[in-house]
Amino acid sequence: MSYFHGQTIILNEIELMLDAMIDDEENYNILFRAPSGHGKTTLALRCMSVLGLENCAYYLPNIEGNNLSPEFNEERRIHTIDEIHELKTSEFLYPLMDTGEYSFFILTNESGRLKEPLRNRCIPFIFHPYTLEEISQIVGDSLQTSNIPEEFMTEIADRSRGNPRIAKKICERLGYVFRSYNIPKDLDSLITILEEVLYIKEKGLSRFDEIYLEYLERVGGRASLISLISGTGIDKTTILTEVEPLLLYQGIVEITSRGRNLTNINRSVQNA
Repeated sequence: MSYFHGQTIILNEIELMLDAMIDDEENYNILFRAPSGHGKTTLALRCMSVLGLENCAYYLPNIEGNNLSPEFNEERRIHTIDEIHELKTSEFLYPLMDTGEYSFFILTNESGRLKEPLRNRCIPFIFHPYTLEEISQIVGDSLQTSNIPEEFMTEIADRSRGNPRIAKKICERLGYVFRSYNIPKDLDSLITILEEVLYIKEKGLSRFDEIYLEYLERVGGRASLISLISGTGIDKTTILTEVEPLLLYQGIVEITSRGRNLTNINRSVQNA
């Protein structure tokens, strides 16, 4: 699908499904599972565009979580439900999904909260981690200028935590910086802007990440989650959903039965 970078395996199958939905009027229930910012909504909206927006409806669970907002539109064939994990009473969807008269795109970044009868009615698509090259392509599109060297795009991508949405936000911030200071002439100047103006560190480490790592180093390289919460002042949700996923993925820390540990590789680099 044009203008969507990454998820090639998923895109290949989705394109076949869209052809069947258009040519043969087939209907499918499709579940997109991915972390926040990985393009679930973007891909679903592009599918809706291909299928014809006049045939589509987009919903979110309402504030109470007991229904959809807006209400289900039976006159539309294609239905996209975003943040489905916030819907407390999904049972009313089951008969609609079983009729074969509708297609559903179900989107979530918390699939563990979904009821099993909802999951097993869907064809699941689990998004893959984005490569540095794919994020670089997203950076290039987001900067909307032909004057950016490829090494600039790679540097920005490397600081985007593997997340397309974060990459786009960095580019948004660089946009107004570049308007004020012009596009830097060399990579070192770009790195200075990223680190000293925007405080976006190497590998995308945030200030929370740094505080977490500094605490682990100070206490000898190992601490329990409870100790990290009290010692850093960072709340549990932020540690579990923002800090540790990146540090674990990059091999900077590991979680064992004895607690959170700085890896030997990371400690040897720090002590070098």
